[in-house]
This record gives sequence, C-alpha cells and structure tokens, in this order.
Amino acid sequence: MVATKTQWSSNVRVSGFWFSSDGGAISTKSSYIVALTDVGATIRYVEVGVAPDGSVSYRISAPLVAKANTFDSSASPKITGTLVMGSRLKATVENTWSPGTKYTYQWLLNGVAIPGEKTQNYVLGVNQVGNSVNVRVCGSKAGFETKCETSLQGGVVAKGTLVATADPSITTSAAKVGAVIRGNPGKWVSGTAFTFRWLRDGIEIPGLAEATYIVTKDDSRHSISFKVTASKPGYSDVVKISAPKLIN
Repeated sequence: MVATKTQWSSNVRVSGFWFSSDGGAISTKSSYIVALTDVGATIRYVEVGVAPDGSVSYRISAPLVAKANTFDSSASPKITGTLVMGSRLKATVENTWSPGTKYTYQWLLNGVAIPGEKTQNYVLGVNQVGNSVNVRVCGSKAGFETKCETSLQGGVVAKGTLVATADPSITTSAAKVGAVIRGNPGKWVSGTAFTFRWLRDGIEIPGLAEATYIVTKDDSRHSISFKVTASKPGYSDVVKISAPKLIN
C-alpha cells in the first residue's frame, strides 16, 4: 500500500505513519507491505501536522481491511514412481503456484499423515502394501495464504517381486542310490525365507522338506530336482526349480 499525502500549509510540519487496529503504529514509511500477521486487521494512514504555534492536527485515511493474496494456480501435486513395495516415490508440482513459493510435503497412508514422512521422496515399505498412498503439498509465500493440495492419482501399493541373482542348484558326489544330494537355494535379497521340496520327474516326493536328500532305489533312472519357494514380508512368493539330476 502507498500513502497519497494531502496538501498542508507550507508552515506546517507534517509527518505520517501507518496504524493497525491490531498493533497500533506499524510503520512510518510512505509505503507498507501487508504481512500475513496483518490479515483481518483494519489499516489506516495517519498524517500529523504541527503548526508553528504548536497546535497539532490529524488527517486519517479511509480504513482498509488487510487481506492475504491467494494463489491463482494451485494444481494438484503428482507422484512419480511405481506403487510397489520397495519403490521410491517422488512428489512434484508441475506448474509453479507462484514464483518464490516454498513447498512442504506430507505423505499419507489411507488419508492419514505418516509420522516423519515430510520430504519430497518416500520409499514404500512393508506396512504400505495393500494400502493407499498419497501426498499432500502445501505452498507458502510471504503475503499469501498457505494452501494445501493432495495428489489425485495415488493408489494401492502392490507387493514386490523377489528376484534370485543365482538359481537353485543340486550338488552331489555321485548321482546313484545311497548318495546324499544337497540343494542350494540360490542367492536372494537379505531376509528371504525358504521352503524346500524334492521332485522326481517333476512330481513332488511326499514328506521331503529338507535341503538334503538321500537317493533311494525308486530314484534309479529318474530325474531329481530341488524346488525352492522364496518368501519375504511385502513380496509375492517366488518358486524356482533347479536343473534336474539324472540318477544312475
């Protein structure tokens, strides 16, 4: 706001100040930038004239109620990344609400704020699987009302997929009756749990759930394989079968 000064007699000494109904005198400059703390207050410009005889006169402007600016554009934020366990998400504001706007972030689980998750990036964990994730972005700028928008797309987080960097295998000193065959589950990410089964010609052998197997006469001239089921919280189970071993 800029004060338009009035005309006084040349022998009158004139000064002026801005006056707020909330805080009294707030500035003696000819212009004043409304702050957020002024919103709702009535602001006037007061001129004080002091005549040579010491008499004082006042001229007071019409009142103005201070209002905060509003963002002309406040498009909903977007989420980039895949809604899958272990993925990294990023919140973005494609169109700047206003030059100089500062943004804060809050990730939401089923519409409720996730404690401590207030950065632009978020890594999905096991607790998010099967639940809806969104992000709320708030924009703030001096002289503007803070405004918050929530992402529209969001969505339900799916389980991740376990990947073996080395497949299951079988080791044995001799592929014959009476020999001990050992199954190796392969290489997986840390924390993966396994269950084991042994197969004869692709069919599960009942009651065998250990990583070792003693070859019987029923296995002669048949192929033995090692079946591994890998599981980890937040991930879908994955089944891998070793290459078959022909028993002599």
